[in-house]
Amino acid sequence: EERRLTFVFPSSGMAQLGLRAAVAACVLQLASAAAPICNISAVEEEKRICEGGTGLFLPVGGEEDWPKWVQIIVWFLLMAYFFLGVALLADAFMASIEVITSKTHVRVIGDSPVQIRVWNPTVANLSLMALGSSAPEIILSLVGLIGNDFFAEELGPSTIVGSASFNLFVIVGICVAAIPSTEIRRIERFNVYKVTASNSLFAYLWLLVILGSFGTSPDLVEVWEGVLTFLFFPMMLLLAYMADIGMFDSGRSTSDDKDVPLPSTELPSFTLTDTYSHLAKISEKRGIRIREFTPQLAADQITSDEIGKMFFSRAKYRHNAILSIFGKKEIIPDKLRTQSEIEHMFLKPVHKQIDNSVGFKCVQYIVLENCGAVELTIVKTPGLDGTAVTVWYETIEGEAKAGEDFVYAKARVHFNAHEMEKTISIKIVDDDIAEDDETFSVRLFDLKCHHSHVTLSPMHSVAHILIVDDDRPGVISMSQKKVEIQEGHGAARMVLVRQGGGKGALTVDYATKDGSAIADKDYIAVAGTLTFKDSELEKEVLVEIIDDEMYEKEEMFTFELSNARGAASKLGSYSFTEVHVKSDDYIRTMVEKVTHLLNINYHRFQLGQESWWEQIRDAVVFEEDLSLMGKVMHVLIMPWALFAATIPPTLYCNGWLSFIVALGYIGIVTALIGDIASLFGCSIGLSDSVTAITFVALGTSLPDTFASRTAALSDATADNAIGNVTGSNAVNVYLGLGLPWLIASVYWKVLGPTCEWQERYPGALKDYPDGGFFVKAGPLVFSVGVFAGLALCAFATLYVRRIAVGGELGGTKAPLVMALLVLFWCIFVVVSSLNFEGVL
Repeated sequence: EERRLTFVFPSSGMAQLGLRAAVAACVLQLASAAAPICNISAVEEEKRICEGGTGLFLPVGGEEDWPKWVQIIVWFLLMAYFFLGVALLADAFMASIEVITSKTHVRVIGDSPVQIRVWNPTVANLSLMALGSSAPEIILSLVGLIGNDFFAEELGPSTIVGSASFNLFVIVGICVAAIPSTEIRRIERFNVYKVTASNSLFAYLWLLVILGSFGTSPDLVEVWEGVLTFLFFPMMLLLAYMADIGMFDSGRSTSDDKDVPLPSTELPSFTLTDTYSHLAKISEKRGIRIREFTPQLAADQITSDEIGKMFFSRAKYRHNAILSIFGKKEIIPDKLRTQSEIEHMFLKPVHKQIDNSVGFKCVQYIVLENCGAVELTIVKTPGLDGTAVTVWYETIEGEAKAGEDFVYAKARVHFNAHEMEKTISIKIVDDDIAEDDETFSVRLFDLKCHHSHVTLSPMHSVAHILIVDDDRPGVISMSQKKVEIQEGHGAARMVLVRQGGGKGALTVDYATKDGSAIADKDYIAVAGTLTFKDSELEKEVLVEIIDDEMYEKEEMFTFELSNARGAASKLGSYSFTEVHVKSDDYIRTMVEKVTHLLNINYHRFQLGQESWWEQIRDAVVFEEDLSLMGKVMHVLIMPWALFAATIPPTLYCNGWLSFIVALGYIGIVTALIGDIASLFGCSIGLSDSVTAITFVALGTSLPDTFASRTAALSDATADNAIGNVTGSNAVNVYLGLGLPWLIASVYWKVLGPTCEWQERYPGALKDYPDGGFFVKAGPLVFSVGVFAGLALCAFATLYVRRIAVGGELGGTKAPLVMALLVLFWCIFVVVSSLNFEGVL
């Protein structure tokens, strides 16, 4: 309807100009405030998504014609599969956040430079970490709002409330019962907990204020309410930070102060020396020798010990949860093992390798020319007891010639089933010619046995015989210039031999002398005198090698002869022997294997990869020792893993590029989850709200369940296990509802009551001529009220346990507490669902 207005202005120039400007402003204000005149017909009920309605991406078309049971199965499986996908993308998102928040700078404390983390751990956990953990719920709420043309929708807010109930009741209940009754986990940073817990309760009470009938604008979220809801988030961060650095304590706490070096967030890389040092500490602590360890368990224990010194962010726990869900080896092992289990873990199973062989008992013989014959012993190893064996032997010339110095022999030796030794005799030819020492050999060959795994011993299949002239006194010499012995193999055998004759008596002094090997540390020093009687050709001295099980380089000492006297006063060709003590093969191999495994753990513990190739490789290649279920899950999630591999590595832009791209990917997948969840709920006859507080809330919270349980088991306190829950619940409201509702309230404030708005809310124009963002408060407020009441009971239960038992987690009657908390969740789900469906 048109109205004509007539204005009479005064003649004064300035007064007229001022009045004209005022009138123009009023007219513009009236024009802008006036709602458009719309021809609103009867409002049709909006079709549900499975009955011809639409979502952001789904349905494609024709799905409503499928049989109902097919729809239910397809949408349920697809929803579960997409939950796995968004969990994997959220893991990549958390990896970027871990890189961002783990940045350090160097600060000099005292006289020493130390690495200080830029981000306070509590602030990091409640800001970016909480965003990463709650990203699916927050983005689902934001995407649902935008996809619904900035009108309120049910799925996002209900998912946030449902997720909060699952987190507080089910996850905390699982953490309470996960700790054995003999163990207690207590919240140590209680002031921080009071901030997050109070905010997690206040956030939902605040929803009652802005939406409930006792608020200033029931069912309407005003701009100031959206702004304030969002600003509660930085206010909570500030309060938590102040509590963390001790500002709420009577005395300032410095344990978590940003100027004090905090525990590492990464496993160190290991050198061989580092590994041995850790093995030695474990050996001393447990009273078990290093050689009794197994490499994998030793590596796991060292990793566990290092993990115990570390600070764990939510990203690490969530990544560990993803590995657990996908059947892969977790990076954070449970610490709760009894002493007997630990001892059993480190007892190395003894698997003795059975050596079925035949050979000479001794491979070096020294005889006088006038001895008549030398007897050689051939033996079977114990594994051949009960087995008949036949072997041939034959003499082989050296400097000693057959017919001149010994009698050639070739014959067969037969062992009966239970015969373990046989002796053969080789005749030696005596003459009156003065000559040098001469050698010949006897070899074994042509072994025959019905046993399929019998061989000639490679080190004992040939025996060497030295013939010494009996017409001269000869000289004393060491048998070898160099001897090698491995640590842990007993004593070094120092063999002194008589060369060039055997007539008369000879005496010699001997003593050990330090080199790089030190007496009484690496070996037991010896010194003394030996006398060779007439015709005596060989003596030996044992030098004990100390087995310290150390991983060390080769060490050396010498065994020296001096002061020869008697029939001859000279020493032979070798007056000393170098004894080289080598690191024990087993210890060296153990250290190398454990180091390799530790560095595998080091790379597995790192979040994010440094190159695209590594990401693609991890998406396709199976891990070592992956179980059958792990391989099935690997193949199942490979499409998601390849999709996640397209996210830029965290190496770029200090993780921020990965952060942005991963957030976008999560948004796309979450939008699809919203459509799929609506289709599934519609197929089984549930409203979006009921689907949200049950199936969707459970799917988005499952990784947090595993993460919190691991935190409870791995940490010495309950801070992470419970703090992650309370922090997430508050952040879900402040960001998951505060941000979308702020955007929507501003949007409708600027746009005003459009025709679509008037059609959506018939009759509202009279009370709200400027329009606004409406939220159907009735069922949501009821659900929030039920949750708030039960949450208050849950917090009271935890506080009573803190007083009565000494801690929130573990202790006596933990299963009963878990049952009570799970009962709270069941009450919430049942009562809220009945209200959403109109029964209550």
